[in-house]
Amino acid sequence: MTRKEERINAVLELCQSKGSVVRSDAETALGVSQSTAILLLRELTDEGVLIKKGKTKKLRYYESK
Repeated sequence: MTRKEERINAVLELCQSKGSVVRSDAETALGVSQSTAILLLRELTDEGVLIKKGKTKKLRYYESK
């Protein structure tokens, strides 16, 4: 499993356990920078894996059903 796949799985597990994820959750859980977390969350949103709700400080990511 590649590092990227491991990160994706970690984000999805976090999302399932918490119900939603914010960027800082992804940063902390993965031990990555803000930009890396943003890129990963954006990619998952573009692929339809996550749904983005809210704006700026209230932005949360939910697992797509």
